[in-house]
Amino acid sequence: MEDKIGIVIQARTGSTRMPQKVIQPFHGSQGILELISERIRDSFSSTPICIATSSEPLDDAIEEIANKLEINCFRGSENNVLDRFIQATEQLGSTKVIRICADNPFLDMESLQLLRSKLETSAADYVSFQFSNGTPSILSHLGLFAEGVKLTALREAAALTQDPYYTEHVTNYLYKNTEKFTVEWIPVQSTYDDTEKVRLTLDTQHDFNLLKELYSKFVLELDFDTPNLIKFTKSREDILEQMSQEIKANSK
Repeated sequence: MEDKIGIVIQARTGSTRMPQKVIQPFHGSQGILELISERIRDSFSSTPICIATSSEPLDDAIEEIANKLEINCFRGSENNVLDRFIQATEQLGSTKVIRICADNPFLDMESLQLLRSKLETSAADYVSFQFSNGTPSILSHLGLFAEGVKLTALREAAALTQDPYYTEHVTNYLYKNTEKFTVEWIPVQSTYDDTEKVRLTLDTQHDFNLLKELYSKFVLELDFDTPNLIKFTKSREDILEQMSQEIKANSK
């Protein structure tokens, strides 16, 4: 049977560090969720996409964004994100899924296309990116990359553990238990080496303010060229210092 690949964008408004971070105006009137969902929808027009959020009333706003963009929306458990993710994937009718976090405004479309291509041909349970030092991209603060996984592997993980750490962090159980699951790593380009001080994911108000300013410059002057974004960020000691402080305060 041919695999069917879907994309699930994970989003909620109930973040403890910065509530509503994905729906607050980030560029013009648009929030991060709307911005990245539009880009994904336009880049993957033939791939089914779903925004997965919680059933809490506060997340009605996320469903409204999905409806506005004409993207599927699934609402499930706020705390058991693994279960929510599994059900969203089932709703899409997909056997493999690309997981995207809505707090990564600089998500790299070229890498996302590569991930989708790898996922089509890979027999692995889990496929994602890895830095040359062996660090999985999902454990970094770059916020540029996504990850792909088989639905059967997600179901197996859900059957094997109810540890809140693993039900909150959807894929950790898979790549931390390689004796149970097969993992394939895609080497990250050397462009992204030496980026330990670069933080382009968003958790706090400070992140929001800094990345909002950087995003405006990125869109207007650098035209979504991710290597140029990295080069620019690494050249600015003032930005790196602010990012380093947030990395220390929000270590994964």
